[in-house]
Amino acid sequence: MKTIFNIFFGLFLLYTVPAFTQLSTIMPYDTSTKKIIYSEVVKMDTSINPQTIYQAAKGWFLSDITKFNKAGSTKGSDVTDAFFTGNKSTMVTNDLKHKVDQPLTSDDPQGRVLIGRGMYKYFGSSLGMIRSVYINFSIKIQVKKGRYKYEITNFATAHYNPYTGKSCTYGSFSDKGNCQSSGPMENLIFCDSGITNAIEKMFNSTDQYIQWLTSDLKNYVSEHLEPENW
Repeated sequence: MKTIFNIFFGLFLLYTVPAFTQLSTIMPYDTSTKKIIYSEVVKMDTSINPQTIYQAAKGWFLSDITKFNKAGSTKGSDVTDAFFTGNKSTMVTNDLKHKVDQPLTSDDPQGRVLIGRGMYKYFGSSLGMIRSVYINFSIKIQVKKGRYKYEITNFATAHYNPYTGKSCTYGSFSDKGNCQSSGPMENLIFCDSGITNAIEKMFNSTDQYIQWLTSDLKNYVSEHLEPENW
């Protein structure tokens, strides 16, 4: 009996531990806060006025709303909505529910802190696995002399059937726990419904988008530093 128990316990570890390790390394998972966090301090010339950097970062938030409302799929990131299949009316309803109309939500020029948000729409196209997912997240930028820091976190997912428009779980029969239809994205790292590969594809696609977004931020700021008036 003990031998049988050891075999089953070994199989449990074989399938659950690697799944956690695999998913927690795709997107940067902080084990202390138990949150997915993209963060970087971007160093710049110390001679640049911090307010100049702040205005450039603010301009990034206001430059193009579409960059904060991107769509992707198992076929890659940045696809058009034309790729998505389903009931158009229900999809429009869910789009309006999760779409980011104002990327910049807080503007503090004295403290040089900007807070915003974004949304990534992922289509898995797999019946019984992952269908249409809206991933919302927060963006925070802090500016100091010669540098600025961005932090992208608070990832939350909402999973829908694209034909009925109704919420659906991530391969689980019960809409609760780590595989429930909506909640923190970090929960899916521990989802044990047997669709780890499908979740991995969604994590990879989301990571590609966030990497593109942070690269776009750095390029925009460096290219839009207004010269100081003397």
